[in-house]
Amino acid sequence: MSDVGSPLVLRGRECDFCVPFLFRMTATITDLQRGKNAGEFRSEAEPEVLNDAIFGAIYYRLLLHSGPLTRRVGDDMVEQVIRGHHSENALS
Repeated sequence: MSDVGSPLVLRGRECDFCVPFLFRMTATITDLQRGKNAGEFRSEAEPEVLNDAIFGAIYYRLLLHSGPLTRRVGDDMVEQVIRGHHSENALS
């Protein structure tokens, strides 16, 4: 499922604007995969989907100005996604 590391394409051309986001995305997915491997997330959790759930909501607010985007809102979004996929075996 993962296309991590592949260049993002916009209308048939590499998206230079997207490069910094690609690095952040890759690092986050790596961290989420590490957590899954350590048993912190349920075995069926998909790191790429978790990443999209977290950052998709943030970018949605940024692009559409649909609500405030404060540190607390960002933390709450991450907490909601992570809590939904947290393993019963993980330490709290």
